[in-house]
Order: sequence, then structure tokens, then C-alpha cells
Amino acid sequence: MDYSNVSFAGIFLASVASMVIGFAWYGKSLFGPRWMKERGYTPEAFDAMKKKKRMGRIYGISFISSFLIAYAFSIITPLFGGGVREAIELAVLAWAGFVVPIQLNEVLFGDTSRDLFAINAGYQLASFVAMALIVYGFL
Repeated sequence: MDYSNVSFAGIFLASVASMVIGFAWYGKSLFGPRWMKERGYTPEAFDAMKKKKRMGRIYGISFISSFLIAYAFSIITPLFGGGVREAIELAVLAWAGFVVPIQLNEVLFGDTSRDLFAINAGYQLASFVAMALIVYGFL
């Protein structure tokens, strides 16, 4: 396998994009209020929890997680060949083949509602597509 195509600038930007999408997706304008309701949080309880937890550390770990996904996309994307369409297909395939089954098990065996599944899985799809396109742009 050839790792010479890896662009750390592209990986970094894809990771940042994933975080930006997450901030918007789970923000007050989009799905944040519904997500908090499904998780059983009140705005006050959520704010208190954010103060107790070290959010910088949590966001840092989340960024590292996004970085690993973008790194994997940077390795897999050239194997897929093609262009923008193939990058989107790869993102959707990775999402449908890995994210959906794992998150669906939380609905089937855990306490995750279908609405929470849809919110979280939807974010992952948007994030995967953005990351794959950004990584593709740096090949």
C-alpha cells in the first residue's frame, strides 16, 4: 500500500470540517435541542455538565478521532480512484457499512431512540462526506 499520497494539510482541514459540522449539527439552530431532549438533558443541566467536565479535553479527543477517520480516508480514497463522485460514494459506503450498523445496535440493545440514532447517524454521514471530499481535494 502506498502512503505517499497522504496530505496532512488535507487531513487536518478535514478534521476541522468535521468539528465545525458537529458544532453546527448539535447547535441550537439545527438538532441540538432535539438531541438534548432525546438524551434527557435540560439546558441548565447540560450547561452545568459542561462546566464540570473538561470540555477542551473532550473536544481534543474528538478532534483526534476525526483526524484518524480523515487519515483513513486519505489512504482509502486513492484506491477507489475517480473523482468527486467516487469520494462521495466511499463516504456513503463507509457510513452505511460501519457507522449505521454500530449505531443501530445502540437502538436495538441499548437505550438509544430512533430519533437520537437519526441525529447521530446523520451527523456522521455529513461529516464523512465532507471529510472524503476535502481529502480527495488534496490528492
